[in-house]
Amino acid sequence: MSEFLKHCMCLRYWLGFWALVAPVAAFCFFPFDQEDLRFSKRTTIIVGAGFLVLLSFWETALLVGNEYRMAGNTETAIMTAHNITRCFTMVLCLIAYFFMVRAKPAKKILVFAMGFTGAAFFTALGALFSNLTPWAGGEIGVMLDGGSLYFYLIVDMLCLPLIFLFARRTMCPALKAMDTQTTRSLMAGIILLMTIYGFSVSSVLGSRSITEVSNLTMFFCLSFCIFFSFGLFFSIIRQGERTRQIEDEARQIAQQLEADAFSYRIIMESVENARAIRHDFRHHMRQIGEMLLRQDYERISDYVESYMAEGGGSQAFKFCDNYLVNNLIVYYSHICRERGIRFKSRIVLGDLPGISEVNLTALFSNILENAVNACTHLETDQPYIRLDCEVQGASLIIVMENSCDPALVSSLAEDLQKGMGLRSVQSVVKRHGGELRCRAQDGRYITEISLLAM
Repeated sequence: MSEFLKHCMCLRYWLGFWALVAPVAAFCFFPFDQEDLRFSKRTTIIVGAGFLVLLSFWETALLVGNEYRMAGNTETAIMTAHNITRCFTMVLCLIAYFFMVRAKPAKKILVFAMGFTGAAFFTALGALFSNLTPWAGGEIGVMLDGGSLYFYLIVDMLCLPLIFLFARRTMCPALKAMDTQTTRSLMAGIILLMTIYGFSVSSVLGSRSITEVSNLTMFFCLSFCIFFSFGLFFSIIRQGERTRQIEDEARQIAQQLEADAFSYRIIMESVENARAIRHDFRHHMRQIGEMLLRQDYERISDYVESYMAEGGGSQAFKFCDNYLVNNLIVYYSHICRERGIRFKSRIVLGDLPGISEVNLTALFSNILENAVNACTHLETDQPYIRLDCEVQGASLIIVMENSCDPALVSSLAEDLQKGMGLRSVQSVVKRHGGELRCRAQDGRYITEISLLAM
């Protein structure tokens, strides 16, 4: 088979493309979700596969033509065609990749750079293996660097599932966790890193043959360090995001406990008030009875009115039938009263089996906390919060409107990216297949949320 591939140039280069270039191209799409793609997943796969088929035939034609011009001298063909052909291939892949993925440019370049260094790493590994293993040396030219096709196929089968799994479980959450400032810094870092990598490879190889073991070893080490540096970076970002999520959950649980404690105090105060009312009731009845005997009806009316006024100031602690949500509403309505914020609500909620208590706490506590903070720093006499919430079919619908300072509206989108409040809400909404819409108009900030709750 090795002799057959050695003499069948078309098949050799064509299989080489699909053994190394195609997996890297596929890898670049794995860290992105559907909303990051320009087309549906099915259309993306069809368009991407069609593009790679055309590109594989184009590259094969160029390499075969070059080898014919070199009169079958494979090693010379490798050296003359390596840079320009791979450069064109990479540029075409990059253009198609940028067109089909809608994420921020820095994120796309970061993933593409990792894929590129991964390809260089596996190329160096295959070439080094072929040079150190005499029985594999007959397939020189398969991947332009003297690598063995069989070795690349084995590496693909062993490593690609793990790499694709890493892209989905680590890189995808890490990319979502990156804010604008982080991606801008990364852009400069990637450019610097790849520049150092390029100059290092060029200085190591120089004018000497790439097939020398010492050059291949150095090339392999450089590629290894860069490739796994990318992996380490994504792992650190992902771990930081997990830590932030744990801290958010701990803060939300503490908030829920505080709301529960506050609701318990209100209930106990109401119980004590009820006991006091029952104890004093017979005294009030005695006073009213004496007034009736004297037929002093006007005084009876004043007495009853005064009694009702004194007893009507008790705090309401029942906003809805959902215990957890009710406690949060009670807690934040009390804060609103203390800060002079008008709070109105219309909440029709029962049990919500489709949403966990942690997610429900994150949802309501964050939007209410943001609204209270917006109203607290507002220089107006009438700050307000209005919350409407109900279940329609299987969906939970939340509409909240609050006063806000128009000068601070521009920072809301930045807060969403930095993970301040709304980002946790967005995460919960997305997890339940919902939608979050926020807009500001005429000194009002409106938050609209819909998600599956059953």
